[in-house]
Amino acid sequence: MSSQYSGVNLFPIDYAIPADSDDRDAAAVNVALEALGDRTVFLYANQAGAYRVVAEGGVMVGTPESAGGYMICDENDVWVQLTDESDPMAVAFSDLKNGDVIAISFSCGGFLNSKNTSMGKIRARMTIGSAESTMVGFGPVAIKRETTVAAESYDFSLASTGRYVVTADVVAVEIDIQGLVISADPDAVLHIQSPISFTAQVLRANPPAAGGPS
Repeated sequence: MSSQYSGVNLFPIDYAIPADSDDRDAAAVNVALEALGDRTVFLYANQAGAYRVVAEGGVMVGTPESAGGYMICDENDVWVQLTDESDPMAVAFSDLKNGDVIAISFSCGGFLNSKNTSMGKIRARMTIGSAESTMVGFGPVAIKRETTVAAESYDFSLASTGRYVVTADVVAVEIDIQGLVISADPDAVLHIQSPISFTAQVLRANPPAAGGPS
C-alpha cells in the first residue's frame, strides 16, 4: 500500500539512483524519490525573500546629434520632462503591490552651455495618481558649470541607479526623467545627448506558496 511522504527541508548534494541489478520493488526507487522530494521542500521553503521581475520597460534614444538626437532644458528653475518628441523618457506600470521594488537605471552624456555660473540637474520622478516623489537614491544629480566669461560648454557623462519601495497597492505608476537648469544666465541650456538609456523594473518578493511549508 502506498504511503505519504512530506519531505524534509534539506538539499542532498547527491543520492543513489536505481541500477539494473536492483530488486524490482519500491525500495529500489524510494531513495531517489525521497531525495528529490527533500530538494523540492527545500526550494519551496526557501523562496521567501527572493525577488522576481514582474514588469519592465524603458526608452533608448540613439539618434545622432546631427539629426536632433539630444534633449534640451532651457527654462530656468523649471523641471522639464526629457523627450526627443517621439520618445518621452517615461514608463508606466499597473497593478503594483505593497512591498514591490521599482528599480531604475539611467545613463547619458551632455553639456551645460552658459556664460555665467550655472547648474543642471537630472532626476527620476514617480507619479502615483496625483502624488509625486523623486526616486530614492537617484537624484537629483547635479552638473555644475563655473564660468564668468563668454558662453562656454561643460561636457559631462552620467550613469545612475535608484530604487523605490511601494508601500501600498497601487493601480498605476508613471516614472519619467526630468531635467532642470538653474542659472543667472537666461540663455543657459542643458543639452542631454544620445545615446540615452532609461530602464525600469518592478521586482516582487516570493513568499512561500499558500499551504506550503514555513
